[in-house]
Order: sequence, then structure tokens, then C-alpha cells
Amino acid sequence: MKQATATLGHLLLAQPLSAYAICNPQSGVFIDRIRITAPCLHRPLGNQAEWRDADTGLISHAAGGIQQALEEGHADVYVQSKQVSRELGARAILIDCCPPKVLQGNNVFGHAVLQDYVYEILDRVTRVLGIAVRSEDRAMWRAGNVHLTQIHLTANFTCPRDLIVPIIDAVDFSNRSGKQRILPTWMTLGLTPKGRSTYHCVTLYDKLAEMGEKPHPPTINHHRLWAEAGKGFRVEIKLYSQGLKSLSKSLGGIDLESVANWARVDVPALFFHVFDKYEIVHAVQPVPTTAQIGLLKLKELCAFANWLLGRSVKDQFSNRGTAGRYVKVILEKTGVNIGVDRQAEVQPSVDLGKLFSPESVRPVPDWAVGTRCYSPPSVSSATNAEVDADE
Repeated sequence: MKQATATLGHLLLAQPLSAYAICNPQSGVFIDRIRITAPCLHRPLGNQAEWRDADTGLISHAAGGIQQALEEGHADVYVQSKQVSRELGARAILIDCCPPKVLQGNNVFGHAVLQDYVYEILDRVTRVLGIAVRSEDRAMWRAGNVHLTQIHLTANFTCPRDLIVPIIDAVDFSNRSGKQRILPTWMTLGLTPKGRSTYHCVTLYDKLAEMGEKPHPPTINHHRLWAEAGKGFRVEIKLYSQGLKSLSKSLGGIDLESVANWARVDVPALFFHVFDKYEIVHAVQPVPTTAQIGLLKLKELCAFANWLLGRSVKDQFSNRGTAGRYVKVILEKTGVNIGVDRQAEVQPSVDLGKLFSPESVRPVPDWAVGTRCYSPPSVSSATNAEVDADE
């Protein structure tokens, strides 16, 4: 397919029809939050400030953020004018929001096409706020020339409701530090002594419990949404600026801070790549058989026995390489990962490896397609780009 060229020579990538853009119906992994800065010349929004540097005498300008819903009953959007000057006004706009909540009124599910979400949000925000967008700015939005500083990738895994809290309990016991548990049905990993990580964190929670009571009187779609939320275990991967930079290196140099480059990203694969770092699937350990225990050499058996008694591998071995070798060998022989903290309490009978697998991710339900409950990726920008290229 040909690519059209926009103003200033930027390519109009037909991103909604890219290799990974159509994966959402199969994967179910979707984008739940974005924080972007896009080119947009406009009159500054909100309260404005001006100050002079005491040393240089240079005058700087800034504008405060505003927060409002674009449509009644839908989530708020945080908007702030950036790159503000007295002469030109604001040259960029920052937006922080949950695209599914803004566009479809719920975030029980969504899609994984970042560029589509970004363009749709920018278009709606500027229309509601009465900002006349220049053609060159709009062309850059379509091309994906937008800076990304935060994105949340989310999946709902099919799970019996009575296992959600026990699984979170198991994960809680398996992580001595770097965690926050404010509710029985909610937990975050990836915290540091100074606060949340600047790279990424993961939140596990019961989406149905978060949603609370249905609106009154509920509609048929309300019943459907609440029923769908009750079938899944929610996992949310939150990627921040440093994490995007770090992951860019592991993806062969793809700059994840540029929205356009997400057309080359397998979003579900990226989700599981980060999810695996937390070793959540080992929070519930299998009980090894006598035959498996018999495979362990004496030193391996001692390390395993000490772990059963609550002594971590880090406490047993000062050398990380040695510790890693014991973890690997014992895992291969027994199926038990002694690299995570042992939970002495009774654990739920569930295979977390299967529960948190790509096959268990819930896709967008059939009933939602074609309704206001689901805002699918648009193919209009791709079609327009192809038409323009042929002209």
C-alpha cells in the first residue's frame, strides 16, 4: 500500500491497517490510558502565569491545566497548554486520559491501536474546546508525530470470582517489598522507597468491585457490562517515560515515545514481556512429587529445604550468579521457583501459568461490537491515506 505525504513531508502512516492493529479481537489486550503531547497552535487554556528569571531577565510563560468531560456521563480529560509564549500563544497541547472511558463511556474493554486513539482524542478535545486546528498540526497527528510519556496496557483474564482475592493474597505474600495493597481486591507491584517506579508497575484488581453498583435504572448494556467485568481478573501494566526508553532498546531501537512507531509494536507481546518480569505466575507454587525431590542433589536439596523454611535464595547465596543457577536447576527438576518468596499460608488451587496466558485473555464480547459500549479502531484514516497516495 502506498503512503501519502502530509504537509512538511511527514508520512501519513496507514496505522489502523498495520500488522498489529487488527490483533485486538484475538488478543484482548487494550490501551487503557495515555499521556501525550501533540503539536497544536492555540490560545492558552486555563490560568496563565508569567515570571522573570532573576539572573538572565528572561520572561517565561505557562498555563495551568483544565479537567472536564467531553460528553456527559463519560470520563474527564486533563488538558494543558504547553510551550507557551506571549507572541505565539501555546504551540503544543498535553492530554492525559483513559481513551475507552472518554470515547465509549466504559473501560471494561477497548482496542490496542494507539495512533487511532491518539488522533480521535485530539480531534474530540479540540472540537469541544473550540480550538481551530491548523492543517499542518492535524497532518502531524495523523502521521503519529505525537510524543508519548505514559501508557497503560490492560487485559482481563478469565477467572472464577472466588479465586481473585486468594490469588492477590498469594501475590502479596510472595512479594516482601515494592508493593501496595489498599484493598483486598486491589494490589500494585513495582514501587520503590521513593514512590512508584519511573519505569513501570503492574496493578492486579477486581474490575467488577471497582465499578461498584450499576446506574439506576440500569439498561440492558449496563447489565452486560457488569456481567462481563465479573468474568475477568484485571491486570494493568503501566509504562512510564523511563520504561518506554528502556523498552525501546529491547525492541531493536523502536522509539516507543513516538506514537507513529507503535504501528510496529505487537502490543499483546509487549504486555506479556513486562508482565513476566514480575514473576506473578510463580506466586502459587506446585507441590513437587517425591520423585521430583529425589532428582535434587544434596546442595540443591539443602537450598530447597532452606527456602521451605522461609530463607530466601538471596539470603542463602551472596553471589547472584550462583543463586540464579540454583533457581534454574530446581525449577527444571521440581517445577518450583525458589527465586520468589515462599508463602507458608494455604494457597488457592490454580495454575497461574494457564490463568495468566494469552489464551485466557478475554476479547471484546460480540454483543458490544456495533454499540456505543465499544469504540473500535477506525479505518478511515488509512483509507484516506491510500486514496490520497493514489491521486
